[in-house]
Amino acid sequence: MLPPYRLVLSATANKVRIKVAREQRRAMAGTNRTRKENEDENRINLLARGAVTQELDALLPAFQQWYREHEGTCDFKLVLEQLTGFYNAYGASRLRPPTVTAMDPEWLLEMMAALFAVHQKCAVLIATNVYDFFRFLRDTKRWSGSSASYAEAQAILRAAIFEDMITGFPQALGGPRVATLPCHA
Repeated sequence: MLPPYRLVLSATANKVRIKVAREQRRAMAGTNRTRKENEDENRINLLARGAVTQELDALLPAFQQWYREHEGTCDFKLVLEQLTGFYNAYGASRLRPPTVTAMDPEWLLEMMAALFAVHQKCAVLIATNVYDFFRFLRDTKRWSGSSASYAEAQAILRAAIFEDMITGFPQALGGPRVATLPCHA
């Protein structure tokens, strides 16, 4: 049985893959590619190494040191697994290669709402780890997005961490209201 956070990321990645496949089919209309070839390209392993995770791997030693200095509360192996899965889902959702040093706030909001719909406790934990990673990027001057996108992304993650998403964001996005459950053990 997979840990809950892997199930959450897998379920969310499936939704993302469907959306990406739809966009790719539209882009590929009129080419000689078969449906099977497109489906094979859309299959991803969330913990596999790819361009996004290579970029993440390059930042990990500095992030691990920063995380210890800032008294991170999670086991770093868990943080690493969650960040890898999160960024692989992000990479799968983009038609152009993404970077780990910036984030599209609209995509982040969509991803966090989807995570909350699947498993609230895991969504809070993942949001906490991504929040810390973004702080690391800003503190070490590695954030490559705009100041506005950083502020917006951090606001979305704070809302997730403090459980505002349980009753707010999913419904605001037109999704079902999810039951309030305690997200902290």
